[in-house]
Amino acid sequence: KLSFYGAAQQVSGSCFLLESESTKVLIDCGLFQCPKVCEAENHDPFPFHPQEVASVIVTHAHTDHTGRIPKLFKEGFLGKVHSTPPTKELSELMLEDSLGLMIKEAERDHDDSLLFEEKHVKQTFENWETHNYQHEFIIGDFHIRLLDAGHVLGSSMVEILF
Repeated sequence: KLSFYGAAQQVSGSCFLLESESTKVLIDCGLFQCPKVCEAENHDPFPFHPQEVASVIVTHAHTDHTGRIPKLFKEGFLGKVHSTPPTKELSELMLEDSLGLMIKEAERDHDDSLLFEEKHVKQTFENWETHNYQHEFIIGDFHIRLLDAGHVLGSSMVEILF
């Protein structure tokens, strides 16, 4: 079963849930990005149980594909994050920068409802594994390979077999 929880009939918030009988895997978990209209969606609870998801596979480092991964950990995700090595490196820079911006906006607006905190960013990268292109890895029922997408440094298409 494949469910779309972002980037369907909109541009940002890439988040797809792939389920077999025994395994749930997210492909991307990005921020919704648009002026005021959809940004509130970032604070909504996920429409699935994060603790039931085995892993997140990240296609590339853009924030609309990675920006809610620390929130996923904040809400109980206990699995691993997978990507190419450059995607992990770039994502770390981008998520740290995003957190800094969120903190500045929260202080400016006198709003203490941060999407996630520094400890969630740290937890994200402590649980992030990298894979080279073409290397097969297994998550539950799924055999996965990351293929060169040519979009940005480290970007990948995800091939999943089961």
